[in-house]
Amino acid sequence: MIEVKIPAEIQAYKSKFIFGLSIRQFVAVAGAIIVGGGIGVLGKGRISEDLLMWLIILSVAPFAGYGFLKVQDMKFEEYVKHWILFNFFPQKRAYENADIDPLTSISEEIVAEKIRNERIEKGEYLPDDNEDEEVDHSQ
Repeated sequence: MIEVKIPAEIQAYKSKFIFGLSIRQFVAVAGAIIVGGGIGVLGKGRISEDLLMWLIILSVAPFAGYGFLKVQDMKFEEYVKHWILFNFFPQKRAYENADIDPLTSISEEIVAEKIRNERIEKGEYLPDDNEDEEVDHSQ
């Protein structure tokens, strides 16, 4: 019997165009070949081979990202756009208007710990396994 795999999520299905690549991937590969080949042909003999190799890699990398990378369920160009907006433009900050200041609550905990230690030294309070219950042993 013939079996056909069906994706769990229909939007996860990508149609194949040629050579097992989607249209997006094919366009990216074609663009990378054109740009990389052009730089290689024009740069051969004019600049050193090491520098030419790095120039080709850096110029082809955006095409590879465009065709094959998906970051945090975003296409590469969407991710780059959000990355640039986040890192180079001012952010709108939302501040929570809380009634309790974190520093105040920390200082209250420190004061409570000092009081507990003083009571332990006086013998009014003995720490046991259950720290929530205080036992008065002075009676």
